[in-house]
Amino acid sequence: MPSPPPKKEYVRLTLGQKAMLCKMASMQPGNMTVLAE
Repeated sequence: MPSPPPKKEYVRLTLGQKAMLCKMASMQPGNMTVLAE
């Protein structure tokens, strides 16, 4: 079982994913349900 990434890495990755999701949602308004989950 691989060790979990460092906290900073995890937060940075999560922020990157959020930004990517927001960008995708802005391009595809129908994806707002994905952000809500």
